[in-house]
Amino acid sequence: MLFRSIKGKIVNLTTGKKGHADQIKLYKLSGGIHEVVSMNNIDGDFTIGELDVTVQYLLSADYLGVTYNSSVIFNKDNTAEVTAVVYEKSKSAADVSISFPHMMIKLKGDDLSINKLFEIQNNKNPKRVFYNESETFRFYLPDDAHGKARVSASTGSIATNQEYTETEEKNIYAVLYPMKPGKTQIEISYNVDYSKREYLFREQLLYDVETLTAIAFPKALRLEGEQLSRVKTEDGQGITMYNLNNIKKGETVLINVSGWQGRNDNPAGEQSRIISVHQFSNRIAMLFIILLSAVIAGGISLSSVLKKEIGR
Repeated sequence: MLFRSIKGKIVNLTTGKKGHADQIKLYKLSGGIHEVVSMNNIDGDFTIGELDVTVQYLLSADYLGVTYNSSVIFNKDNTAEVTAVVYEKSKSAADVSISFPHMMIKLKGDDLSINKLFEIQNNKNPKRVFYNESETFRFYLPDDAHGKARVSASTGSIATNQEYTETEEKNIYAVLYPMKPGKTQIEISYNVDYSKREYLFREQLLYDVETLTAIAFPKALRLEGEQLSRVKTEDGQGITMYNLNNIKKGETVLINVSGWQGRNDNPAGEQSRIISVHQFSNRIAMLFIILLSAVIAGGISLSSVLKKEIGR
């Protein structure tokens, strides 16, 4: 009977030497995610054999409470060489910056769907993961948000849902997620009532904002605010883009949302139409149009579409 095998090694990129994993797990990706192998206290090299040739696998390494995932790609001879990368941990937020570059406000029946995307850049040198026992990220959530917000985070290609907790400050919530070297994206999504066809959007800024680009869909939605400037309207896609510039931590952004688009006002097929990248000379504008089409058509998260496009 034919089997596959994995030859793996653990590398600590903080020290630049062979590393240690408190636990190695292998999952098969067939009809869901199922654990098939678990090994404890692994130093340096390891091997896994007798694997099914008909399924794909994902390998994870746990070190100091942080999980690191690695893809498993088999060669023609049914062997795979996998390097599991780990880092030492830092509890300090020094050299970790947070930006709030993207937001979308979308009409959804009698609700508005609010999607906010934050980017966290970990520039520690030597490279370390920012992680502690309490929190690594905070965000604002208004009182009138319907139910529980959806919070997802990603460092690589897979976004995972995250739990959040209340803090000592009203309307401020915390997430405990390991901020690995490089960029991490956190997306906050929630709905608010829009049955009165008017809504005052409020955002208490916890971080400095250089430029925040907001997208309103459909174009019948109007965004108005003292610090808000309209960038462009894309009639074919029914969206309007706005910018907020140079806002400081601690300020409160107020945006009045108004307007309404009835069911019969939307051209057939508009929501799933594909936008050509050649329509835009501005790279950021192009990314937003593509991600909006994907979100509207398939419910895909902002962060996953951004990563796909930026990686091209």
